[in-house]
Amino acid sequence: MSQAGNINIRKQATISFAGNIVDTGISFLGLVAMAYVLGATGLGQYYLILAVVNVALFPITGLGQAVLKRGSEEPHDPAKIFGTGLSMAFLYVATIVVILAGIMISGVIPIRFGPNVIFAATTVFVTRAALTIQIDAYRGYGHTGYATLVDNAYGILQTILQLGVLVLGFEIFGLLAATTLATLVTVVGHYLVSVVSISRPQLSSARSLIAYGRWSVLSSGISTIYQRLPVLVLGFVGLDAAIGYYTSANRLLMLGSYVGGSLAPALMAKTSSQSGGETTGELFQEFRNVHHHVSILAVAFAFGSYALSEPLMATFFDMTDPLAATALVGLTFYHLIRTLTRVEYAFLDGLDMPELGTRSIAVGLVVQAVLIPVLLSLYEFIGIVIAIVLAHFVTLVIAQLVFWREFGTIPLPGGLIPQGVSGIVMFIVVEGVAGTLGIPSIFHLLAVIASGAIVYLGTLTVVDSGFREVAHVSFRDAREVL
Repeated sequence: MSQAGNINIRKQATISFAGNIVDTGISFLGLVAMAYVLGATGLGQYYLILAVVNVALFPITGLGQAVLKRGSEEPHDPAKIFGTGLSMAFLYVATIVVILAGIMISGVIPIRFGPNVIFAATTVFVTRAALTIQIDAYRGYGHTGYATLVDNAYGILQTILQLGVLVLGFEIFGLLAATTLATLVTVVGHYLVSVVSISRPQLSSARSLIAYGRWSVLSSGISTIYQRLPVLVLGFVGLDAAIGYYTSANRLLMLGSYVGGSLAPALMAKTSSQSGGETTGELFQEFRNVHHHVSILAVAFAFGSYALSEPLMATFFDMTDPLAATALVGLTFYHLIRTLTRVEYAFLDGLDMPELGTRSIAVGLVVQAVLIPVLLSLYEFIGIVIAIVLAHFVTLVIAQLVFWREFGTIPLPGGLIPQGVSGIVMFIVVEGVAGTLGIPSIFHLLAVIASGAIVYLGTLTVVDSGFREVAHVSFRDAREVL
């Protein structure tokens, strides 16, 4: 049976966040290498292929959410849920591979890339499907933090292999092949050492997964298209370099979303396991405690990116086009909003209300689909960034209205105020240091970033008593884990 009811959300989030920090550091080095070797255009083409793969994977992502949800519920056997979910995933994968083979043979749809790249992308699709279900099955056991560590190990291995193929002179094909190899090694290694076991698929488990999955798959599909639509549109109009700017800025800002990404799975699993035993009020109070701190890094990255947008993009990615810096500034607002909504909708998912998140993202997708062509025609690439921010702001407003209806309160975290104050102080210091010393090299940039981080965390420690308490217990949890 699942152990999700015993989850220590803070501890699992600490494990997740620590793993994400290491993974991000190593993956960031890989991204910098790819940017310098491939250039903005080549990097954009690579991420365009990954965007197509991720769109094809959306039913698997939704099915994985159903596996997590059902596997975390007391009446279900996680091993049977895992086996059933994996079987359903491979039925879908086989169908897509057959359809793709038919398209390739008939030539009915023109494809920009050669057969070798398409084959490599297909292997990424197949192996990622297996890994997605496996990691979500592990989360269903209650090990959300350790599941993230598995994902981090996968990311680190992928980066190491990708750096190797870049050194050997391979480009897009080599990057995709390295991703496939890393995924296979992670799937096999994780299965051999983890508590995850597989039982034969059962019809009753399939029915249960479908009952939840009809919403989670739909939500995953809408969410995936919502997230990948900008890249797909940029690829369609041939702005491959703009894809490079967009994806590089997103990866740079991703660390700011990791607090929410670490907390959301643990919050969902615990809420799911206890929603039948605790009152909604008690569960909501736990959500409040989590939500207070979720935007800590996102706020810091917003102020820091605004102060250092041009040096960050030019130094790390060799992207001196002003559009790259503007994209970074604009996307900070998206990541801040996404950090808040991710935890809010994870809580609603845990209460078995996935349809609320689905409808919200559907509205956001409609807004984005309407705004992108209009703003693209007016402001070109930057118009797409504006459309993304406005569309996600709509999903944030919807979340507040849903919480007001369900709980009689708006859940915007009180932590935003002390975090904003700390961000303003950090911005003033960073602007002053950068203006006085200049940023002639990467070492100067790192020194300025470090000074900003120290000021931000120091100020937050002074003005936010809740942060002081969480920092203390998180360090204690980290020591226990180590």
